[in-house]
Formats: sequence, C-alpha cells, structure tokens
Amino acid sequence: SCLVAFFADAVAGNAPMQYIKKLQKETNCSVVQTKQLSMKPDDSMRVFYTERYNDEVVKGDVIGMEVNGDNVLDLSKQLLENCCRDYLYYLSDSASAGNQDIDAFFNFNDVGMGGL
Repeated sequence: SCLVAFFADAVAGNAPMQYIKKLQKETNCSVVQTKQLSMKPDDSMRVFYTERYNDEVVKGDVIGMEVNGDNVLDLSKQLLENCCRDYLYYLSDSASAGNQDIDAFFNFNDVGMGGL
C-alpha cells in the first residue's frame, strides 16, 4: 500500500480523477480509501515529514488516497509522472513508509476543530 496525496492546484486541475482513471485502466491496483482535509504547515510536517508541502497546504484542501496492489509504488510513480507531472503531489517513498504515511494521513485530526 502507498499514500498518494494531491494538493490544491492538482485538485483544481482534476489530477486525482485522471490518476484514478489511469490506475483503473492500466493496472490491477485499487483505491482503498480517500480523504479530503484542510491542513496547516505544521500539520503537513507531521504527515509528510518535510517542509516541501508547507506552502501548498495553505492554498486549499489536500486529497489523499490509499492505493493497494502488486508493484503499487512503481506503477503509481509512472502514472503520476505521465498524467500529473504539472502538479505537486506526494507519493510514499517505500512500502514500509506507505503504511506509516497512510496511518498519519487517515488518522489525522484537525486539532483546530472542536471545543477549546
């Protein structure tokens, strides 16, 4: 499994749907779950472990998806480079990182929500 995340510009450009359509058409991999959420730069650091996406998360919601299947990382990398190269996206570095990434993204709680 791996995490694929798209940021505001990619979402506006319909990159997530392009990726899913190519994934379904060209591979045996599948999207297990998706989530759309709002993040701040410090949230981005907790989920993606880098400052690279800090400027992107403030532009709008992030869409993340858990993708599963044989050779999912290599196939996803090829698909993303072909259909989404004009946009910034996140792809797990390895299978072991994928599980950690998925947990971090899908168990993310916006601590700014709720009662203080």
